[in-house]
Amino acid sequence: MSHKDFYEVHCDNENQFNELAVHDDKFPYIRDCIADIYSRNGAPQEAFGRWNHLDVVKHGGFEIICPFSGIKIGSSDSIILPNKTTFFRFPAQPDILAAVANLGQGFPISSIIVLSARIIFNFGDPLWGVKIADAEKILEILSKQEWDIISRESKDVRIVVGDPNFAHYAWNQLVALETLAGIIDHSRSLSIISTHEPLGQTSDLFPEFQNWIHSYHADSLLLELNKPGCTFVPVGGFRVTERVRNRLMNYGSKKLSREGVDLVEQIQGKYWPTIWLSVRTENRTPVNQVQFLTVLIDRFSQKYPQCCFIIDGYSLQDDFPINPSYDRYAANKIIMSDKLAYEEINRSVILNKMLSDRQKIFSAIGENVLYSLKISSVVDFYCCHHGTIQHKIGWFSNKPGVIHCNSEILQRNPAEWVANQAEGSVFPSYCLEEFIKDVDINNENLSEEQIDLAHGLYWIADIPKMVDFVLDKFDETLLSVEDHKGLHYTDLLTLFHRKLNPRSYLEIGVQKGVTFSLSQARSIGVDPEFQINADSIVGEKPSALLFQTTSDEFFDNYRVDALLGVPLDMAFLDGMHHFEYLLRDFINVEKFCRPSSVILMHDCLPVEVPMADRAPGLPSIRESRSGAWTGDVWKVFLILKKYRPDLKIVAYDAPPTGLIVVTNLSPNSIILKQNYSKIIEEMSGLDLKEFGLSRLFAECDVQSTSVLENEWPFDLML
Repeated sequence: MSHKDFYEVHCDNENQFNELAVHDDKFPYIRDCIADIYSRNGAPQEAFGRWNHLDVVKHGGFEIICPFSGIKIGSSDSIILPNKTTFFRFPAQPDILAAVANLGQGFPISSIIVLSARIIFNFGDPLWGVKIADAEKILEILSKQEWDIISRESKDVRIVVGDPNFAHYAWNQLVALETLAGIIDHSRSLSIISTHEPLGQTSDLFPEFQNWIHSYHADSLLLELNKPGCTFVPVGGFRVTERVRNRLMNYGSKKLSREGVDLVEQIQGKYWPTIWLSVRTENRTPVNQVQFLTVLIDRFSQKYPQCCFIIDGYSLQDDFPINPSYDRYAANKIIMSDKLAYEEINRSVILNKMLSDRQKIFSAIGENVLYSLKISSVVDFYCCHHGTIQHKIGWFSNKPGVIHCNSEILQRNPAEWVANQAEGSVFPSYCLEEFIKDVDINNENLSEEQIDLAHGLYWIADIPKMVDFVLDKFDETLLSVEDHKGLHYTDLLTLFHRKLNPRSYLEIGVQKGVTFSLSQARSIGVDPEFQINADSIVGEKPSALLFQTTSDEFFDNYRVDALLGVPLDMAFLDGMHHFEYLLRDFINVEKFCRPSSVILMHDCLPVEVPMADRAPGLPSIRESRSGAWTGDVWKVFLILKKYRPDLKIVAYDAPPTGLIVVTNLSPNSIILKQNYSKIIEEMSGLDLKEFGLSRLFAECDVQSTSVLENEWPFDLML
């Protein structure tokens, strides 16, 4: 049978869909059928797992509207091709097939085939959807006698996953497995076939599936597995979720070699910033990338005396050593080419003495992709090619950075799409088109092999301006973060007063008395220059003692427990915005507390570097933050974390500059007092610009205030 016997009807837009009316006499409900599928394919939850896949796994099949009768008909068994395009049969209407195709969209139903009429109604992506050759192959299989009978239901369901591209595997398939892990009875035994496992063995990644029957088959062998009564389902979705990301990072940590662990610790403890740079030596890459990256390294190293660089390139799949379907020759050729580019960059850096003894370049080229993903988690910023090489860090580590690419890609404005494919992903910055000049291969002196690989090549047309652009974006993103999105700190303080109902309260830095007025306990307020309305702050307090003095003078002359008559239940520290002042305030307050008392500290999570300078008045990066000043009290969190690991410290995303909550106190502790001089000397030279805002937020493990809506973790235990 020739390809002419089948023909396609495309209906992937409104005009084409309306033109389906010409088929109403033969298939009166084809538009209802396609419209129903199209609507269900477009639901938001489809990103986490296709509806028909989940129905097959849970119930053995899914339903569509029959193009002939208009009633719902259920699927049974299926036939899978080596490209994982899969055709489902319907016992109530054997003339109909529903096909799923296109890994990049999570294998949605994208075609309805009417066998007797030799029509393929295609409503998916024309490039990646069902082809006439696919339909011809299915017809050839169905012509065999054993396929004459369709079972009413299929109890032999086999999930199929696997792709050599790690990004597609995580983005389009692990997300569906993650969804299944949350809805399937774990005691149930299912079959799962893996063609590739680029990010680790499925059975190890998902221990929830320990009762499943796991098998490993090459793509080319899938055709041989087809048999009547067996339902293959290539599960899919299209989102890298936080759960998938955490699963991969935890798994990657377990598989990390001793060398990898040492590198992560070295980067975290010795360098800032860590810049991730990519090399690509075949298609869709700048032909002058070595020159560009060399200049970029030089400029960063001049500006940041303790920086380091990770040069990334082609990564090997985790199953590369055992899966014969990978093209080893091609992979090794790319790795060798990438390493030559890295060596050329490194040689230039060494010859020109660009790096000091405190700076270094590391290579991740040719490593296991899990190694690269783990290393990316400790990077601060990237400058990468568009595509999979960027996804290692942009999708799996949520880092900010700059992407360069050819003008054809730039014209698509891809930044929003790239960011939306991963939960919580940072919006990438794409280079400006004025910096790029596409390569016209007809005017280049290239060999035939080079011409074959040369699609999408481009020049960095203005390297100095491009480097300036990258450095500016670094300053914008590393020296500034998004505004906190939780409860405003005054609302969070109100919540603490309501939940804890403290008997006694102390506030340092009262000013106008806005937060002091929230207390209904016996209260003490300390401020060197009050700006308050006394009536508004007394409220329902049994007593309110105000001391117009510095906090140091107050603690030198008074005992809080003597003034209040009881130990201190709750304190809010918002005094002088220098870290040594806040540290002394904490030391002095803790000794009057009980272990379950709560100390809250304001302004320790600045959202941009200028506001964290010791002197107020620096110009803000964002105009909306003009005048805001936190000083360097952010250092106190790091001090407490290092010197007082016994404390329970939680950082909350309370606008405008965060709120730190400290409990599990030790009133008799003298560790901070004994080490005070050492701490001051140690922390005085620490600069937030060099330490890094992203690193600070990672160290603080900033929590959303929304978690307090479901679980309240603090108790005064009166």
